[in-house]
Amino acid sequence: MSAYVLRQEEINLLTQATNAVLELNKKYSGSYPLSENTTNILSKYAGDLHSIYRALYITNIKAVNGRYGDNQKTLPKYKPLRSWDLERMPIFELKKACGAFGCYMYQCSEDPIDGSDIWKAFSDIYKTCCMLYVNKTIDWQGNDDL
Repeated sequence: MSAYVLRQEEINLLTQATNAVLELNKKYSGSYPLSENTTNILSKYAGDLHSIYRALYITNIKAVNGRYGDNQKTLPKYKPLRSWDLERMPIFELKKACGAFGCYMYQCSEDPIDGSDIWKAFSDIYKTCCMLYVNKTIDWQGNDDL
């Protein structure tokens, strides 16, 4: 298995999706529950896109370094992002985020990240992101056939 660090555009997308999940959990915890592990590790970052961005990138870099023993990777310069509107999350961005998250989780499946608490937390975010996409797809298509 090979591993690589995702592009900045992909990490930006994952940052926005992660923040959306954390904000939804904060606002509607019953509808968007996260594990205690995820809450302990990531909930403090809700609304702080820069910290989410750093956590995603550093985790990815550590996994790649674990695979190849390469410590030369550096964190790209952060460009400020805007949060998604929680009431009108763009379905096409959410779909791309689910795909990018699947890739991200695979790239981070290396020591020392694979199975760690941060890996489990991002896995939880990924699952919730996919659930959001499925729910929005059903809502978007309407339920006239039911």
